[in-house]
Amino acid sequence: MPQAEEAISYGVPMFKLDGKGVIAMSAKKDYCSLHLMSPPMAKSMADELKKYLKGVTLHFTPGKPLPVTLVKKIVKARLKEIK
Repeated sequence: MPQAEEAISYGVPMFKLDGKGVIAMSAKKDYCSLHLMSPPMAKSMADELKKYLKGVTLHFTPGKPLPVTLVKKIVKARLKEIK
């Protein structure tokens, strides 16, 4: 997302576009998180995300990262939602 700006929002690193959060990320002791920033998108993609989904956040570990194709699909869907 070369057009996105990097920011800290809600205390976590985030990518924003047009002032809106695209995705954010954080890490805890036992897992990493990708924050989807969109409850409707999390709901519409629930079947695809069920392995990782906790509310509107995806949990994963560095040893078992999210598939790159899934992250790209999430980002594209969120960008479409913002525009």
